[in-house]
Amino acid sequence: MSDVKTLTGGGRIEYVDLAKGFCIILVAAVHTTDFFHLEFPLSDFFTAFRMPLYFFLSGLFFKRYESFVGFIKRKTNKLIFPFFFFYLLTSVLVSNLLMLFGYEVRNADVLGWHSLYAFITPEHFPNGPIWFLLCLFWLNAIFYCVVMLSERLFSTDGRQMASVLTLSAACGAIGYGASTTGVNLPAFIDTAFTAVPWFCMGYFLRKYTPILTPNRFDRYLPLGIVALAAVTLACAGGMNFQDNNFLGHNPIVVYIGGISGTLVVMFIAKMLTHLPFVSYWGRYSIIILCTHIMMIQVLYKVLMALHLDTIIGAWPSAIVILLIVMFSYQIIIPLCIRFIPWFTAQKDVIKV
Repeated sequence: MSDVKTLTGGGRIEYVDLAKGFCIILVAAVHTTDFFHLEFPLSDFFTAFRMPLYFFLSGLFFKRYESFVGFIKRKTNKLIFPFFFFYLLTSVLVSNLLMLFGYEVRNADVLGWHSLYAFITPEHFPNGPIWFLLCLFWLNAIFYCVVMLSERLFSTDGRQMASVLTLSAACGAIGYGASTTGVNLPAFIDTAFTAVPWFCMGYFLRKYTPILTPNRFDRYLPLGIVALAAVTLACAGGMNFQDNNFLGHNPIVVYIGGISGTLVVMFIAKMLTHLPFVSYWGRYSIIILCTHIMMIQVLYKVLMALHLDTIIGAWPSAIVILLIVMFSYQIIIPLCIRFIPWFTAQKDVIKV
C-alpha cells in the first residue's frame, strides 16, 4: 500500500480524494440513468451512502478556526459563493433564457421571477445538485454550535465528546421529526439537521482513531469491507435528502446504512490510495457537482436527436453520455480553476 500523506504542511490525503472521486462518479451516473428512466443497479445499496459519504468527509475535516465569524467567512468562501454563482448562472440566467427560446428545462415551473428564490422554497430548481452546498453550509454552522456548546458545558475531553454525540443525535432527531411531521425548514436547513450524525461520525473518527493515516489495523480492511457491505445491504434504502424525506424507512436503519456504506468506500479507497482520473475528479468534485447535470441534459438532447438510444440501446447511450461528461472535466476543471477560482472553492472572495 502506498504511503498516504498526512494533514501536516498543507498536504492532501490521496485516498480521501479517491473516495470523493468514487462518490461523484456515482452521483453523475445516477443522474444520467434518470434521464433515460433506467433503474440504477443496486440502487437501494448505493442510495444508502451516496450523500452520507459527503457529510462524513466534511465532518472528518471540520475545524473550529479562530472564531465563529472567521469560521462563517471560510464556509461562505467555500460553499455560499459557489452556490449562488452557479445557482444564478444555471438555474436563473441560462434556464430562463432556454425557456424563453422554447427549449425544455427541468423544473420549469419555478422559472421566471420565482427562480430568484426557488432555493428557499420549494427547494427545487433546474440545477438541482447544488442544493448540497447550501445544506452543507448550514450543517457546518449547526455542528460548530454543537461543539462550542459542549465545550462551554464541560471541561473534560470525555464529557465534551459525549455531549457532542448526544447533541448530534438530538439534531438528527429534529431533522427526522421535521420529515415525519411534514415541517419544511426552508433552504435545506431540515436536511442539515438530519445530516449532523454523519458529520459527527466523521469528526469523531478523525479525532479518536487513526483512520486518516496508515496504521496496524489496515491489514483488516478487506474483512471490514465485506462485513460493512453486508450491513449496508441489510440497511439499504436510504432517503431523499433534498426533500428530507425518509421514505418511510426506520431512521436508525438509515443512519447505520449511511455510515457502514461510507466506511466501505473509505476502506476501498484507502487500500487503493490513488487511481488516475478518479482521484483528480474527487479533488475537484465541487466543480463536477455544480455543472454535471446541465452537461448531461445538453448531451442527452443532442444524442437523442441523433437517435443514439435506438441505434445502440438506452444503457449503452447512458454510459456514452457519462463517459463524455466525466472525461470532459480533464479540460473543464483547469478552465474553472483559472478563470473562476473564487466560485469553485479554489480562492477566497472574503479575506480570512
